[in-house]
Amino acid sequence: MLKCRLVNREFNEIIRSSTLFQDFQSHLEEFNGLRVVGFDHVEGFCSSLSNLYKSVATSSIDRNRWKVTRISILRGTRFFAYESLVAQVVCGRVIVYLRIERKSHLRQAGNPSKATPKTQTSDHSTPSPDNATYSRDTTPPTAPGLSSSGRHLASDEITYSKVYTAVASYHEKCIEAIRFPEGKGLSLPQIAVLARCVNNFAPIYFIYGENHYWFAHVMIETAKLIETDFTLETMPKRKRRTLSGLLTPNKPISDVIKVKTMYDEQWAAFVQDIHDSINSYNSEIYQQALQRSLEEEERKKCAEVERLAAEKDRPIAEAQEEIKD
Repeated sequence: MLKCRLVNREFNEIIRSSTLFQDFQSHLEEFNGLRVVGFDHVEGFCSSLSNLYKSVATSSIDRNRWKVTRISILRGTRFFAYESLVAQVVCGRVIVYLRIERKSHLRQAGNPSKATPKTQTSDHSTPSPDNATYSRDTTPPTAPGLSSSGRHLASDEITYSKVYTAVASYHEKCIEAIRFPEGKGLSLPQIAVLARCVNNFAPIYFIYGENHYWFAHVMIETAKLIETDFTLETMPKRKRRTLSGLLTPNKPISDVIKVKTMYDEQWAAFVQDIHDSINSYNSEIYQQALQRSLEEEERKKCAEVERLAAEKDRPIAEAQEEIKD
């Protein structure tokens, strides 16, 4: 038993010291927020990404370094045909799988949790609406009077793993998938903002409408509109479903168009918020960049003064050398 433990320990040390493992660890900053309770909701994930890009320590991270290369819809094959979305995101040689799914709270829509949204900002970022996050038992406030049967608060959650089978059960089958060519596809923050838009568009889980079937369908169809260069993988013919039967054709199409419009606005706001936070005169990032610029300018001035002084003294030095000779 002791020998087995020692072998396992040595194996783990080899894995940790491998280049691929180090690459994986060094590229996980974007996913760290998902480990915090409340940030595994689509609202919180967007907030954690926004905070990351506005932080002094991590503002240099490229927002496009993680690319979504494949989006698939999984459907359960046992008991209940539950649907969820799995996005494969790639950064260099590192692959991570995101599972995005819509669930229903047991709490009726007319009685939202009394818990208040919690806010987490980056170490030097300015609080903004993007920073509001919600825990598992909390959802953004909804209009009163929606407590009819079948309507609950929606919980659109995100989990991740570097192992596909950790986010997809063998009791699930892929019923639809799209693949993006290299260099194309949505970025990680884009898929997060899209998921937030779908959540904001329909924050109520309605078993006869905005349920998990609807969520998965609207997500993948809107992604196709955002990035039109994709390949549709051949899958068994999929029926649009709700708990009461097939979705009417017009509603999903109409919802996709509306969500795409909402996405365009929210993505522009997401990018602008980060830009403003970094380039604001009062931000520490801007002040540090300004200080570096001033120091570099001062260094160049000192070097120029030294160069001119050396040129001025050169004739005197040459004359002294001639006298010695």
